[in-house]
Amino acid sequence: MRELFFRVMDWDATWIGLGWLRPRREEPVSGRAVLVIVALTGIIALAAGPAAYLLLSLVEPRNEMAILIASISASLLAFLLNAVLQVLSAVYWNQRAAELRAAEACPGPGSGSAKGGASS
Repeated sequence: MRELFFRVMDWDATWIGLGWLRPRREEPVSGRAVLVIVALTGIIALAAGPAAYLLLSLVEPRNEMAILIASISASLLAFLLNAVLQVLSAVYWNQRAAELRAAEACPGPGSGSAKGGASS
């Protein structure tokens, strides 16, 4: 699953409009950057509510209360799912950044250094 997240996060199109928050691969994502990413992408996620409202109004226009509840639920669910995925992406990014930094700090086997360590 991490590899799937890495493929998505390493794709330049994923960061359109948010490139200024994108760290280098060996740098961790800060908590502040994660909050900004969640907030900015959450605005788009919240648009699921009005979209659901419009679609449900076309399908069942007589049940306004059910449509309203469904559209609010869609907004909240989309925002929550977005937040979870963004935070999980940041956790995976930071794990990989730590692994890359550790690999740079520890020379490979056969170099004679006393700083040995298992890296995977």
